[in-house]
Amino acid sequence: MSGWALPGWHDDAACNTATQTRDDMGLAWVHDEDGATTQEAKDICASCPVRRLCLQDAVDDPNAQGIRGGYRFHYGRAVSRDDLNSMRAEGIRVPADAAPYIRRPKKESGAWPSG
Repeated sequence: MSGWALPGWHDDAACNTATQTRDDMGLAWVHDEDGATTQEAKDICASCPVRRLCLQDAVDDPNAQGIRGGYRFHYGRAVSRDDLNSMRAEGIRVPADAAPYIRRPKKESGAWPSG
């Protein structure tokens, strides 16, 4: 057993009581790129009584991976700027200098977006 422990709120998490087909931590902590599984995890998060705690934990965790609190994280960063803005609108404490992990080129020019 490793020295890593689940946070106390995880006992009340919807993913903890959902059918666990992925790993011992629960479906909502998926790490793969399976679109159907990702949506299933987000659906479970939507009705979770501790979703905001999970989401804040993910924002604060530099190693957050998978779906956490209804959003996708990769190497401790939200995947999209829209997700960061949505988190802020929900009242989640997101650092002012937070940037999404994946930066996509603008479709019209192919140039990388600035800041």
